[in-house]
Amino acid sequence: MQMSVNQRVYADPFSQFEQPTDMLGDRWLASVSVPIRVHADAAALDAFLGSFRGINNTVGLWHFVRPVPRGTLRGAPVLAALAAQFASSIQVTVPAATTILAGDVVGLGGQLLMAAANATAVGTTLTIPLVNRLRKAQSASAAVTWNKPTAQFRLLMNPGVRYMPGYAEGVSLEFGEAIL
Repeated sequence: MQMSVNQRVYADPFSQFEQPTDMLGDRWLASVSVPIRVHADAAALDAFLGSFRGINNTVGLWHFVRPVPRGTLRGAPVLAALAAQFASSIQVTVPAATTILAGDVVGLGGQLLMAAANATAVGTTLTIPLVNRLRKAQSASAAVTWNKPTAQFRLLMNPGVRYMPGYAEGVSLEFGEAIL
C-alpha cells in the first residue's frame, strides 16, 4: 500500500525557480498478489473479480502489513475536538501515556490516515500529526479506528483468471482508493 500525492509544480523557464503546489488530493493505492490456486478455488476469485463490474463497485481494504498500530493506541479512541477539513493533525482522547508511531495507520470517517511522526499523549489527549490531510471535517467524539482501519477501493484494472491444466495462475491486482 502506498500513498499517491496530488501535486503540481511551476518551473520558471528563465530562473529555474520551482514553485510546488500541494493539491490536497492524496489517495491510497494498493497492490495485491493472489497466489496460484487449484481450479475449484479459482472460481471464487473469478466471481470476486467479476463483482467489481469494471470500476462500479468497491471493496474495503486496510494496510495489510500494519493492520494495527505499532504504538500503544487501543481501546475506543474518539476525537477530542472538531477536526477541520484539510487538517494536518488530529487530537484523540485516549488513556494516559498512549503512543502512536510514525507510519501507523488509523481510520476516521472512512479515510485512512497515516501518522507522520511518533507522538505520546499529554494527559488523555494524543495529537497525531498526519502524512495525509483530512478530506472532510470530522466532529468531536467521532470514532477513530485502530484495528484494521478500512477505506473503500476500486479495482483499477480488468484482470482475469488464467486457467492452466491442473491449476490457475496467480493474479496481480491494483486498487485505488475510492473518494466517496
